[in-house]
Amino acid sequence: MLKIVFTKSTAALLMACALTSAAAILSPDGREYRQIVLEEGQADSVQLAATELQRYLKEMTGDELPIVADPTEKPFIVIGANKMLKAQGLDGDKLPSEGWMFKTTDDFLALFGQDYNGPALLGDNNPWRNIEACNDELKLNAFGASGTLSAVYEFLHRKAGVRFYMP
Repeated sequence: MLKIVFTKSTAALLMACALTSAAAILSPDGREYRQIVLEEGQADSVQLAATELQRYLKEMTGDELPIVADPTEKPFIVIGANKMLKAQGLDGDKLPSEGWMFKTTDDFLALFGQDYNGPALLGDNNPWRNIEACNDELKLNAFGASGTLSAVYEFLHRKAGVRFYMP
């Protein structure tokens, strides 16, 4: 009886370890990402993108990557176009409306896009719509670009195997 319990617990432990290591998101040189970098002053949709990535990676791997303003460990994940990316010629403002991009190096993974960082755009202010389409809780609206959020969801879907189903 003791041998069966030991075997079941060992199998459960091995399965948990295998799932965790298989679910890890790795850099091109095989290292696990250590941090999520979110520059201060980013749009609300970019901040939401960082927390969504953090949440889903934690569900997949069991590890919660800290969200930091400046990276201290490599490799790291950059969310939203920031000064470091712009210095390398990667600018979300140069992408088409709602555009997004993945960029991978040995030291970082960048998920960024074109983002609107201003007050909520309501239907009355937009000549193409007569309705208000702003979610105050999520701080998202139908008229402001949120490319980085799209980049994060596409990354989770294409590279991490996350699926989003609607009822």
